[in-house]
Amino acid sequence: VVPTYLGNEEIALNGNGMQIDSELLKSKTGKTVFNNVWTAFYNVKDFNEIKADNFSLKTTLQNTAMKEESVCQQVRITILGSDGVVVIPLSGKGCTSALFAYIGNVSVSGKETDLSFFGCDFSKPQEITCEVRNKQVIVYRDGKEIFTHGLNTSIGKVVGIMIGFEGPGRVLDLEIKSPGE
Repeated sequence: VVPTYLGNEEIALNGNGMQIDSELLKSKTGKTVFNNVWTAFYNVKDFNEIKADNFSLKTTLQNTAMKEESVCQQVRITILGSDGVVVIPLSGKGCTSALFAYIGNVSVSGKETDLSFFGCDFSKPQEITCEVRNKQVIVYRDGKEIFTHGLNTSIGKVVGIMIGFEGPGRVLDLEIKSPGE
C-alpha cells in the first residue's frame, strides 16, 4: 500500500484540531466503504523529555464514518515511547471483541478479555484521557475511568503520538503533559 500525504488545507487544520472527511477520503482512495482503510495523524518529535512512566494525554476525537462506510468505526490512539508503545483502541459498541490494546510489551485481546468499555457512540465526539503513573496505565472516557492495566516495563520517553481512524475522523484537541504542568 502506498501512503497518501495530505496538505494542511486538506486536513482542515484548526488550532489544535484537524480532520479528514468522507468526501476527501473518497476522492483520494476511490472507495466508498472504508473497512480496513486507515487514516492517521502523526506527531513525532522530542516532547521535552516527557517520561512515558508519568504523564497525561487528553484528546477529544470522533470517527466520523457513517456505519455503512465503516462498520466498526475503529480508532487507535498510540503513544510512541523510545522503548515501547501504549495503544488504546476504540470502536463502535458492537465491535470491541476485535480490539487489541498494547501496554508496553503486553497485548490485551478483546477475544480473551472484555474490552466493551472501549466501545463508543461516535455520533458525538469522545473525550479520552490516558494517564500513566505508578506503573499503571489508566484510561478515562468522558471523565470516567474505563480501563487500568499495569505497565511492567517503561516505554522510555514520549517520542510521538499517532491517532488513527478506520475511515474519516477528526481530532478536536490534544494535550500531553507531565504532572504539575
